[in-house]
Amino acid sequence: MDKLMEKLIAGLLVLWLFGPHACAQDAQQDKERQEENQKVASQLPAGEAKAIVVSRCGMCHGLGRVVAGKKSLKSWTNTIKVMVLNGATLNDKEVEAVARYLAANFPEGAKPLVRLIATGGTIAHVREGFTPDTRITGRELLASIPQLADYARIEVEEFSKIGSGDISTAQLVGLAKRINQIYTSEKDVSSVVVSIGSNGLEEAAYFLDLTVKSDNPVVLTAAQRLHGTLGADGDKNLVDAVRVAVDPQSRGMGVLGVVNDEIHAARDVRKTISHRVDAWNSGDLGDLGLVDKDRVSYYRKPIRKHTIQSEFDVSGLTDIPKVYIVYSYLGADAVLINAAVKEGHAKGIILAAFPTGTGSPEQAEALLKVAASGIPVVDSHRGGRGRPANRYPEFVDGDNLTPQQARLLLALALTRTSDRKIIQRMFDEY
Repeated sequence: MDKLMEKLIAGLLVLWLFGPHACAQDAQQDKERQEENQKVASQLPAGEAKAIVVSRCGMCHGLGRVVAGKKSLKSWTNTIKVMVLNGATLNDKEVEAVARYLAANFPEGAKPLVRLIATGGTIAHVREGFTPDTRITGRELLASIPQLADYARIEVEEFSKIGSGDISTAQLVGLAKRINQIYTSEKDVSSVVVSIGSNGLEEAAYFLDLTVKSDNPVVLTAAQRLHGTLGADGDKNLVDAVRVAVDPQSRGMGVLGVVNDEIHAARDVRKTISHRVDAWNSGDLGDLGLVDKDRVSYYRKPIRKHTIQSEFDVSGLTDIPKVYIVYSYLGADAVLINAAVKEGHAKGIILAAFPTGTGSPEQAEALLKVAASGIPVVDSHRGGRGRPANRYPEFVDGDNLTPQQARLLLALALTRTSDRKIIQRMFDEY
């Protein structure tokens, strides 16, 4: 009887693991996967097994993940057999047909195509000064690093040639729209790498994490030392960024920052040091993974919503609403708060509070009036680690986002609503 019960439990476990519900996700994710599958299906080459690939291989994950693979006939066959063991419904003839189709159209040895979007920054900076002629173009940068060709075919797009401090929010919107356009219309592009100034990496990465509508990799990288100088880190960072971008594990991980042999989630990364090459970290949560000499290794995944799960849409925007950050310090008054509202026409305010989550008495009084007027106020903090206790029920709890990240999330939230409860839900989910 005990053995019979064990078999029954084992059978139920198999059904639970591999039954139809194993592919079930929430309605939004299911809709997004179906939309992705339709787009990819329209781009697939003709062939006898195309219909099988479209109808069966996209059931549990997006077709984009399937076609991102570059394998031999033997490797494709083994991969499909593993999927059959996990519940895919294909007979032996269908397995052979699908493997032949995929091996013919997505063969081993075809290096993935990466779009490098160059924006400027120290990674392209060749001599002291802050004018465009002190930086090389993305094409010149690519030509100076022949090792990149070992990992991918790379096309360069010159987006800008500026320092990260010169990047505007309108340019961030433009960058997100361009990446979305690439992934929508250029199916042969497997991943996007953005070279950017070191100070702008964390904000640009998080903004793209909230606005890019693809689970294809988007990787940002930067440098601390001028290109071509002693100990320059930019060349290695760019090679590592491309390695991460073409690694199959990177798909669905959200936007990534790759610097100093480390892989950071867009939501967590922040620059904390002015000049040393170990300038970036992910605070309390740590790196997602590492880029070693022999392989790319991941050790955790982001769990907050990002990219294809995001509700934010910049397709109709040219810029984002004005949100100001107000910094707390001993004796802080309300002058800057009042100026942000009256002169700056603020649509929202971030309080970079003391680490306990409070501002000065004058700041608190002024911000409570701002919140009562219908302008959302987010309680962040200046400490850099952890989340503050939200001392003000009238404010949105900023969780563990840095003030500069909270500013971007609030601005995007304001493109959809000004309701505090809905904005709080967004901060809880993103």
